[in-house]
Amino acid sequence: ERLSGYERARAYEMLGFIYSGMDSILKAVDAFKQVVLIEPERAYDPQTTPPKALSSFQVALTQVLVVRQLTVDSVTFVGGQGVVPIRYTVTQPARVVTRVIGPQTSLRIDSTAASGQVNIRWPARLPGGDPLPAGNYTVVVDAAVGQNSFSTSQPIRIAHGAVDTVAHLTSLPGYTYLPET
Repeated sequence: ERLSGYERARAYEMLGFIYSGMDSILKAVDAFKQVVLIEPERAYDPQTTPPKALSSFQVALTQVLVVRQLTVDSVTFVGGQGVVPIRYTVTQPARVVTRVIGPQTSLRIDSTAASGQVNIRWPARLPGGDPLPAGNYTVVVDAAVGQNSFSTSQPIRIAHGAVDTVAHLTSLPGYTYLPET
């Protein structure tokens, strides 16, 4: 009987903990590499994880190319008045391309060589300067180094709504300001 992805990751995780407890660090690192490949978002709490296992996991992260913790931080964004923050972590130095794919468009947001935490500020506009049409989009991050590559994505929804364009109120009509006595 075949194991599911979660069960395989759990089995490799147990092997990683056992090998690190037995001081077989190379085998522990190999087991944790498999965990990272199956579940790239896996993380361990430094307060509850044994130090040997935690260090083996950290070494495994540096030996496998993955893009982790992709977040698009905009709940409310007004086009033309700001940017959409996009963050992710690349575990190895790699060529990274970030793009957005939608119903009628595919745009490159950023292309860079990166390692570690990456922060991008995206204005959510088409190349001509117009705002993106409303709809469902996917932010895709592709990383590649040599023959190794990894891709992750996150869906986003862009909606158009009414924006308050009235100038700020500085006085009330028919009311004259009375000085303080």
